[in-house]
Amino acid sequence: MLRERPGPGFNSRPGRWAGSSVWQSICLLKKLGKAEGHGFKSHSARPIQKMEEKKQEIKHVLVPKHIKLSDDKANELLAKLNVSKKQLPKISIKDPAIQHMDVQKRDIIEIRRNSPTIGESIFYRVVI
Repeated sequence: MLRERPGPGFNSRPGRWAGSSVWQSICLLKKLGKAEGHGFKSHSARPIQKMEEKKQEIKHVLVPKHIKLSDDKANELLAKLNVSKKQLPKISIKDPAIQHMDVQKRDIIEIRRNSPTIGESIFYRVVI
């Protein structure tokens, strides 16, 4: 049910509209039940779309390759770089580039970017 908007355009007499605003016209048509035939759709008539259970990998030239490191490789990397997971840059678990992977918090992601000037760059991020 739509709420009436009192104020300018609403006449004090019931059922009478003094203004000709689009909002008031749509509200009146919906109240009278004539909105469906005039291209106005009711909000309750829209089907609710369910999100896909598993998203697909984004394949675009500007999206670099994201790889989840195994626990062994992650520990080797941390030892090699002499850093802890807290010191690595972070990436959100909601990031679209990693949603297709089965990642959890504190996993390490390897990002490989191709560049025409320096070739391939490798970056590491920890999932938060």
